[in-house]
Amino acid sequence: GQVAVTPPPERMRRWLQGFSWQGFSWKPITELDVEVLAWDAVQLIFSPSKVVEQLWLAACMQFALSSLFYGQRFVVRVFGWVFRRTRIGQEQGILAAMRRASSYGEWCSLAASYDRLAGNDIWRADPRSSFYDYGALRAKIAQLRRLSDPNTGNIFMLMFRLRGGIARHDFGLLNPGMFTRAKAGTKLVLEEYLETVTTALRRVAGRDFGEERNEQVAEEATALGQQQANSSIPLDARLAFFNEMRHAFGRSALLLSGGASLGFYHTGVIRALFQQGLLPRVFSGASAGSIVAAIVAVRTDAELADFISGEVKELNFFFPSEAEILRRDEILDTERLGREL
Repeated sequence: GQVAVTPPPERMRRWLQGFSWQGFSWKPITELDVEVLAWDAVQLIFSPSKVVEQLWLAACMQFALSSLFYGQRFVVRVFGWVFRRTRIGQEQGILAAMRRASSYGEWCSLAASYDRLAGNDIWRADPRSSFYDYGALRAKIAQLRRLSDPNTGNIFMLMFRLRGGIARHDFGLLNPGMFTRAKAGTKLVLEEYLETVTTALRRVAGRDFGEERNEQVAEEATALGQQQANSSIPLDARLAFFNEMRHAFGRSALLLSGGASLGFYHTGVIRALFQQGLLPRVFSGASAGSIVAAIVAVRTDAELADFISGEVKELNFFFPSEAEILRRDEILDTERLGREL
């Protein structure tokens, strides 16, 4: 039952003199051993050479840690400086500036810079894409331009083509891929198409063909068996045409979601649309969005311009305390809401 154990160093042998290495049994340690152990501990901790050694070691560790910390900061700053001057870094900087933009014009300017830097302007200029039928779209643009020409166009045929050939989903123009790459817009040919359609509609509304050309077109219309024999198109016919166009093309609407007090962030969206002349005439909303929609829908343009001015609006229609809610048995101050509406 004996176990062979390697003897400890000499000093440890003196400290543990009462330990039996043969049978793992303890014997009382003498007072001399305690004094030797205490003296060795004092020399180890408080001797000048040991103190200097410990202070030097602590200083070296502090210097190493400080060097590591400041060296890391220096490397991070150098890499950040280099990264900001790369294309990816510049793109990230522009995106951050776009998130901080205070107006739609500023946002558009930054978006155009981002597209130039990312190469999206080349994508926009190239009409080819698998997202839509760009060949048919180019042919449609050429046809509408030919019929809209003040000298050689045919207003009756133009109205016919517009009435039966304009829809939102034509040529695949509503494909989401058309609107998820570039920040400042989509394919230039699509913008060209929208501008061409707008010009054609203005031709119909404004009778820009000229009297002599109108008479010639009227004769052609009569020869084709059409009923428009007059050189000018009556106002009621134009109104009927635009009503049919609106029915076929549809009307844009603004839908405002709920979200309690966060719902009043809709006022920023309304401000941007109003300033760009893009605010629709149809509104719908839920919860807080319905309140904002009602406030906007009952105002004239002049009143709406005053409402969405830069001044801070107090739109909190909810009672602030539970006691007030219990006393009135309602959570919404309908009187105040009525005054705002």
